[in-house]
Amino acid sequence: VYGYPYAVRVQADPMKLASYNMDLNSLATNLISANPNLPSGILQGPFQNVNIETFGQLMTGDEYNKVIIKEALGFPLRVENIGNALSALENR
Repeated sequence: VYGYPYAVRVQADPMKLASYNMDLNSLATNLISANPNLPSGILQGPFQNVNIETFGQLMTGDEYNKVIIKEALGFPLRVENIGNALSALENR
């Protein structure tokens, strides 16, 4: 609000992370790789190439809660299984 960008906070339970042989660093790495901001494709013309970008980036805590961060015993492990992701505002 008042110009502050939105952010998502992930509150992870260290005991649940440890039970899946994970730590905060591996959680952060998996979350970053699950939410890339990459071009979706390229339009190639005779004089110019243009990146096509789509808005598929995760924006809310609810979206992050469904992110698969690891496969455990053949089942997807989601953020909501090890804690909770909350919509918030960016720190300034």
